[in-house]
Amino acid sequence: MKKGDDELLQRFLARGDDGAFEELVVRYQNGLLGFFMRLCRNRDLAEDLAQETFVKTYIALKRSKRGAKFAPLLYRIAKAAWYSELRKRYRQPKVHGGVSAYKEVIPSGAPDPAEDREEKDFSKALREAMDELPPDSRLVIEMAYYLDMSYKEIAEALEIPIGTVKSRLSNAVRKLRGIMAKRGPKS
Repeated sequence: MKKGDDELLQRFLARGDDGAFEELVVRYQNGLLGFFMRLCRNRDLAEDLAQETFVKTYIALKRSKRGAKFAPLLYRIAKAAWYSELRKRYRQPKVHGGVSAYKEVIPSGAPDPAEDREEKDFSKALREAMDELPPDSRLVIEMAYYLDMSYKEIAEALEIPIGTVKSRLSNAVRKLRGIMAKRGPKS
């Protein structure tokens, strides 16, 4: 039987069972890597940020010894790592992995060559539109739609009220629709 996050976290906190933390890492590593890949479009950077996030989560849990929910804590630390990376980017030339790096992580139901051209164009336009959103807007969309996190989990991860999550998500979707509408249909 698969152990729940809470049980694994309790084993880690109460008994110092590093194996329990490793199970949590295995459980969340693909989602966290995909989260960073969609934000930075660079596989090496995404892997570094994911590893940094897991290390900082481990340290934070060891220090606190209190039972927080794992996913919100993990993504709160991931958010901080992403914002730290953004601050570095504003001080340095932009590093960008391009569309090919983005496609590495996003699994597809059908093989790439068989994808419909219209769907490819829409996906590309959506990725480009997402890049135009402010970081706060991108984060809530990533968490809600790509990571399928609840409002409560997003609120805990971002350390904001649930009402703020709802309004940020609504505003982000509205901005995204506006960007997509300005681009219009491509022929």
